[in-house]
Amino acid sequence: MKRGFLPLRDSMHCLTLAVEHPAAKGEFRVFNQFAEAYSIAELAEMTREVGTELGLDVEINHYDNPRQELEEHYYNPDRENLLKIGYEPSQDVKSEMRLMLADLLPHKARIMEKAEILVPDIRWDGTRRRSAVIKEAEPVQ
Repeated sequence: MKRGFLPLRDSMHCLTLAVEHPAAKGEFRVFNQFAEAYSIAELAEMTREVGTELGLDVEINHYDNPRQELEEHYYNPDRENLLKIGYEPSQDVKSEMRLMLADLLPHKARIMEKAEILVPDIRWDGTRRRSAVIKEAEPVQ
């Protein structure tokens, strides 16, 4: 399942661009705010790569999906309207991950103490059951 991702600073920049470039009278525009689209597996691999660079031993596990939707489906987002009004990504996702992980490293022990709560326990069917590891994920090619 792929989704679009955008650094928060870029989101604020996109909003500014939209305000500074208003639509013409009667014009309808859609701005899909994203820099790149990634699957969860691709993000996990990037996290492993960046974590390894920072001296972390990153393990990737595949969990059962708490959502009621297909894990694979058509996704073809378009950001052309943002590019037309001047949006340029400030940095790539790996650079953003490096910043975030570096900020979190001093808190590693506290995060690891609470690691279990980072795994979803709310199901889309309204029940509560913590997602379980299905298998260790294979590297994305």
